[in-house]
Amino acid sequence: MPSVKRDSVGPCRAAAALALALGCTTIASVAERTEDFESVMIVDGVERAFQVHLPDGYTGATEHPMLIALHGGGGSGASLRFGTDLDVVADSHGVIMVYPDGAPGWVWDDSFSDNVDDIEFIKQLIERVDDFVAVDRDRVYMTGFSAGGMMSHKLACTITDRLGGVVMVGATLPNRIANTCYPPFGRRIAVAVILNTLDGAVPFEGDSVPGEFSLLSANETMRRWALRNDCDLTPDVSVVHVDPVTSISTRREAYPNCGSGVELELFAIEGGGHAWSEDFFPTSQTVIEFLLRHRR
Repeated sequence: MPSVKRDSVGPCRAAAALALALGCTTIASVAERTEDFESVMIVDGVERAFQVHLPDGYTGATEHPMLIALHGGGGSGASLRFGTDLDVVADSHGVIMVYPDGAPGWVWDDSFSDNVDDIEFIKQLIERVDDFVAVDRDRVYMTGFSAGGMMSHKLACTITDRLGGVVMVGATLPNRIANTCYPPFGRRIAVAVILNTLDGAVPFEGDSVPGEFSLLSANETMRRWALRNDCDLTPDVSVVHVDPVTSISTRREAYPNCGSGVELELFAIEGGGHAWSEDFFPTSQTVIEFLLRHRR
């Protein structure tokens, strides 16, 4: 595990002298942030923790793209970070990685908890990390697994103007998010979904649970995003990866002619379960390379 520095950062954003007078811990300036670190912030009276990984060679002299990654239900930023290859791929592409924790008690406010405003948290998190390190604000991205992916769907709908693109892993659109994101409005945004066809928790064909918490199928999820992004509704289908050990293949369904030149893609891994799979498909590499083709 890489070494990290931890700050205890409250809501104070005043000058250092005033911060000390108020009992707030001061933080290093942008130029001094050259190592991985952990921090906390207060949003709506709730302490929220996050980790930041800075890519190899980061000095603060130039702005870098930033990817915020949301963990699944019952997980943590650390569990997603060390259970994926995101840091490794980010190093090779010069990407700042941010791993926030869901609020205590559950995760993300679209995973059955209405007690926390995670949209506000993510908006403030973008600003806070930008205070710490040199972020290219035209290349801020979201990804998430499972419940974190469902929250990423919502963020793609609600803070579209702050993001360059979003990738959801193991997460289709819940009905209650789809119904607020459609019909189309606002600017277009690049979207990709990566889903195992044998996922038991997020069924590829959707689930039969009625009501707002039901999950759309992968195909209906992509159709909704195609309508939102003004893409053709018939995708171009191709096999993009075959695992040399298991022979599990992954097909890409790319929806052409989207508005504003954005991309819309589904990566269907023909096997596997409910997991951020690096075994059958280079998920982390696909996430980052897809996102870096876009900016807001």
